[in-house]
Amino acid sequence: MTLTYPLSLPYSRFVSSRFRLVPIVARNRVGSGASFAREIAPAYWQADLRTVPHNETEFGRWMAFFDALRGGSKSCLLFDPHRCFPIRHSGFTGTGTLAAISSIRQVSVSGLPGGFVLTAGDYIGFERGGRYSLHRVVQDSTAIGGMVSVAIEPPLPPHFVAGSLVRLNRPVGEFMIDSFDGERRAGKKPVSFSATSRVA
Repeated sequence: MTLTYPLSLPYSRFVSSRFRLVPIVARNRVGSGASFAREIAPAYWQADLRTVPHNETEFGRWMAFFDALRGGSKSCLLFDPHRCFPIRHSGFTGTGTLAAISSIRQVSVSGLPGGFVLTAGDYIGFERGGRYSLHRVVQDSTAIGGMVSVAIEPPLPPHFVAGSLVRLNRPVGEFMIDSFDGERRAGKKPVSFSATSRVA
C-alpha cells in the first residue's frame, strides 16, 4: 500500500505536549529611544510532544513513522492531544464550513449548533484540497443561528477560501519533524519529538 502524505500519527497517548506560536517580528530602536516592532511574516507553530511508554510493537510503529518522514522532507498531521475539542464542547464530532473571511485574522464559520461556544485557547483547523492549517482562537465567540465569527492566530493562509472545511474535533496542521528521540531499553519505551508547521 502506497503511503499518502501528510501522514497521520500512530495511535498513542501523550504525557506532555506544547504547541507554541513563534512570531516573526523585526524590532528597531530609533535615536529618540523609542522602539518599534513590525511583523515581517506570519507566525508559525513549534510543537514538542512526548508519549507514554510503549511496548516493542508500538515503539516499532513510531520508528517506522519517523523513517517514512525521511528526515523531515515529508510532512505529517499534528493536533494538540491535550485540547482535542472546544473546551465547552468536549467530544464534539461535527464540522463547520468557512463561510466568510472578514480579514486574515477574522473569519466566519457556519454549520455549527446554535449557541456553540468557542473559547480563547481552543483550536480550529481549516482543510482544502489536501492542505491543512491549524489556528488558535484568541477571543471568546458564540454562534448565532449556526454562524460564529472567530478571531484567530496565526493569520489564515490564502489557499483557504470560503467553502473550506472547518474542523473542531482534533483539528490538525501540517508539520515537519525537526528531531525525535526513541530510547531503546528494557521494558516500556517512550517517544518524544519536535516539529515545525509547514508554511501553507
